[in-house]
Amino acid sequence: MIIGWDKSTSNCDYLMHIASPCIVKEPKDEKEIIDPAVKGTLRALKAAHKSSVKKVILTSSIGSIIFGHNKKICDPSDWTDISVPVGAYIKSKTLAEKAAWNYVDNLKDNSFKMTSIHPGMVFGPVLSNQINSTSASLIIKMIKGEFPALPNIYFSVVDVRDVAKLHVESLTNSKSDFKRIITSSSKAISFLEISKILRKIGHKKTTLKKVPDQIIKLLAIFNKDMRTSKSMIKRGDFSLDLSQTSEIYNWEPTPFFKTMVDMSNSLKKFL
Repeated sequence: MIIGWDKSTSNCDYLMHIASPCIVKEPKDEKEIIDPAVKGTLRALKAAHKSSVKKVILTSSIGSIIFGHNKKICDPSDWTDISVPVGAYIKSKTLAEKAAWNYVDNLKDNSFKMTSIHPGMVFGPVLSNQINSTSASLIIKMIKGEFPALPNIYFSVVDVRDVAKLHVESLTNSKSDFKRIITSSSKAISFLEISKILRKIGHKKTTLKKVPDQIIKLLAIFNKDMRTSKSMIKRGDFSLDLSQTSEIYNWEPTPFFKTMVDMSNSLKKFL
């Protein structure tokens, strides 16, 4: 595996590390998610260092910033507190990013620069028949009316095309060197708000009902997945400080309504 990484990066100027195990259902053992995320990230960075790569773009997540605390307006200096239940995926993204920055900070020769990109929940048009991603399968189920009600959970959201654009721009934008870049909506929106947008677009099967918080809290006593939902409900509404992102990239996020229109149009053949 190490030899493969070294060979793959031997003639590269830049490296984007964008893959990390993403789950909805909590695993029996959180190490199934955490170990590949952390070890995979460090493996890529070590190959970049050995191959004299100029810059690494690391896809992290807004999840490594906003959870485990009650700060209402989060910025790039914030970190998720994994000492409280946040779920295996959020924990894996936080630990992987911390490991990455620790590795970069301790490089004596500072051989490459790094930028971490922090998307919220990514939506937008799909490019292929691969619709097993978390966001695509979620929207398909909502459109089909498979959710009788939705939990009171808030997400920051972003268009996949905006995420891709900032990844590419970060390669040569020196202002982004050694920065954590929030790539998401300034305001979080709820599951229910997303459902209402889908209704406006014309998908009448999407639910307008909310699961009472008390039911989630009760189920959390017995179910690991519900414990994660409980922590997200407890987090509640929040905002994000996008001033650094706007300053570095002159960034104007795609309106979320357009994102959902384009996404639902691309999903029509799967409905």
